[in-house]
Amino acid sequence: MKKSILLLTLAFAAVAVSCQKTPPEPDSVKLSSNQTAMVPTEGDVVSITFSSNVAWTAKSDQSWLTISPASGEAGEKITIKASALKNDANDDRTATVTITGGTASAKVTVTQSQLDAMNIATTEYTVEAEGGTVEIPVSANVDYNVTIPEAVDWIHVVSTKGMVDSKITLKVDANYHEATEEEPNRSANVTIAAGSISKTVTIVQNPFVAYYDMLLPEGVGQFSGFGDGNPLVLAADCTTYTIEVNTNLEQHCYFAPWDAATGGPIETDDVGWIKFTVDGNKIVFTLEPNTTYLAREEYFYSGCFIGDIDFGSYGSCVLIRQEGLIPEAGASILWTKTLPEIGIPAGYNRLAYKTSGGDALLVSDGDKIHVVSPADGTYWKAIDWTNIQPTSICSDEAGNIIAAEDIPFSSGTEYTIYYTDNVNNDPVPLITHTADFDGTLGSIRVRGNLGDRAVVTGFVTGNRYWAGWEIDKFAISMDNYYAQGTGGQARGPIAVDADAWNPESGAVMSLANTLKDGIVYRAYDTKWCLQYLSDAYTPNWLTPYDWKVISEAGAGAGNENQNNMDIIDYNGRRICAYTQGAWFPWGGNHDVYFLDVTNPMNTEVIAILSGDGLAAVDTIPAGEDGLSMYPYADVKLHVEEGVGLVCYVVNSTYQSLSKVLLTF
Repeated sequence: MKKSILLLTLAFAAVAVSCQKTPPEPDSVKLSSNQTAMVPTEGDVVSITFSSNVAWTAKSDQSWLTISPASGEAGEKITIKASALKNDANDDRTATVTITGGTASAKVTVTQSQLDAMNIATTEYTVEAEGGTVEIPVSANVDYNVTIPEAVDWIHVVSTKGMVDSKITLKVDANYHEATEEEPNRSANVTIAAGSISKTVTIVQNPFVAYYDMLLPEGVGQFSGFGDGNPLVLAADCTTYTIEVNTNLEQHCYFAPWDAATGGPIETDDVGWIKFTVDGNKIVFTLEPNTTYLAREEYFYSGCFIGDIDFGSYGSCVLIRQEGLIPEAGASILWTKTLPEIGIPAGYNRLAYKTSGGDALLVSDGDKIHVVSPADGTYWKAIDWTNIQPTSICSDEAGNIIAAEDIPFSSGTEYTIYYTDNVNNDPVPLITHTADFDGTLGSIRVRGNLGDRAVVTGFVTGNRYWAGWEIDKFAISMDNYYAQGTGGQARGPIAVDADAWNPESGAVMSLANTLKDGIVYRAYDTKWCLQYLSDAYTPNWLTPYDWKVISEAGAGAGNENQNNMDIIDYNGRRICAYTQGAWFPWGGNHDVYFLDVTNPMNTEVIAILSGDGLAAVDTIPAGEDGLSMYPYADVKLHVEEGVGLVCYVVNSTYQSLSKVLLTF
């Protein structure tokens, strides 16, 4: 019975169990792919795979991303396509794809890259020659780099900053090169690149415009070479002077005196009597007062540069001259002695001045050379040349001694003029010429320096011819002998008693070291005046020479032997001196005349020294005819350091030797 009841119970239970209902499966959407996806800027299609146990739908929350298909039935490994359009924006963008199945859903995030962009508003910059910085604003959403061509060494990247709104800073070096026709300025292209994006920025730099202006007083000229321009003249008591310079260049200023030790110029800011300092745009000169009668001068140079760039076409060269003391105008006697007192015989007394081996005054007597102290007239010694009797002597500006004899010549005869640079040695031939005249050549004069350029002239008795030779480095460069020629037109001014007087009756001298500057002439003729010939360079046989009387100082009766003359350049002026010996002792004129012949046609007498103050013997020696035995005279101008312009005067008639200081 118990067994039956148990079986019955189990049967009921089974029936009960078989009668219960199975519960429904929950809605499910499961992704097989990633929950995120990336789409390139250009657009693309993304596949999304999932499973759903119910019907599903899919949609995008952004219009740029479309879904296909957008719905479907339940299933496994269902694939839909998410298609993205091109992203034209400069930022990344995101869309969400939602797949819904019943109550279940899944989301996929699709991100699309930005459109890379870089914007540069200004693509050309101009920089001045002085250089500086250039700031280039850049708007970019990507990293970028800056490239400067390797050959461009004058532009440098200083910094870049930021990625959204940023700037590039470039440093541009100064451009100290002046413009040329081929390159008026300089430029370079700077490349700014971000991936496939590249921009070019052009940097243009203006050329450097140099300027230099030394503000000098009116009339003062800058020297491009020695001998041109006008000096800056300062007074003897001037102790400071300032020159302003308007320039954008650096200056290298200096004096360049000659240095005997090195055999060349040296650069210095101090030459003793003048020195300078540079204060900004001012050059300040400090001077010692000049207590001598001599002017002194020095060239001042200013070269221009910037860094290692030489601006050779800019700068200045100015001759600074400080005047000496200005005594009262006139001529004063420093010393005067008779020839017997010194120990020099009267005769063909001529003067020269030597500098080689020490300064000395030379006085000839037609036989020997007498060496005298220029300081006080002390007699030192006599020199007897063996090959020539020095009837006529003179000296050039370098101290070379020229000598000749007054020897009568016939046409076709050879005659010689000698020179020496050492009075202790016999002179050697300087000019050897075959005469084309009859007469006697004498009164030799010289202008210039035989070792460089000079003119040697002489006076010929007879019909009063003159002769001239241009000398270049001790050699004749042009033989300008002027003989009578056809009809006698090439001679000097007509003389009286032409055949009676000797060469000591006149003298001719070149105004400079070339005959092109003209000559002056003075003789015992019908005028007894200082005369000037401007065209002394070109022979003229057809027309008489056009002599001009430029001074009558010293003219008059008794002035027979106007055979002496000397000319010197001094303080920018050309000074001429002369006196005269006399055949007639009772009518002799012992005065000394000093003239400014800088402009021959505007000659000015600047001083006359009365002969009354010069030494003289008590009795003038005369021959049996009553005429003076020694109708000769000579003058020698010389610039003496610490003293000024002096003139040595010898007069054979009065037998005197004097030293005169000329002031004007």
